[in-house]
Amino acid sequence: MARLEQKARALGRSRHDLARRWVRERLAHLDGPLTWQEAAATLMDLLIRTRQDLALGFQALLVRAGTVSAEEAQAWADRNFREK
Repeated sequence: MARLEQKARALGRSRHDLARRWVRERLAHLDGPLTWQEAAATLMDLLIRTRQDLALGFQALLVRAGTVSAEEAQAWADRNFREK
């Protein structure tokens, strides 16, 4: 994710836009059409990464706001984002 963030910053784009572009380029350059299973797996991978980013972001916000300890924030993020 750090690589994506760095590339996006360098291009003046959000990491979400850049990830979307990379997926589209990957899909466009395949020798043949993707099977629905391959497309679903690619989408699932992106969703998992997005959930991980959201969990980490909320965890940092909770700790930074001083409302909970780091351990409590991690437990909350695990319950709400990572265990699904």
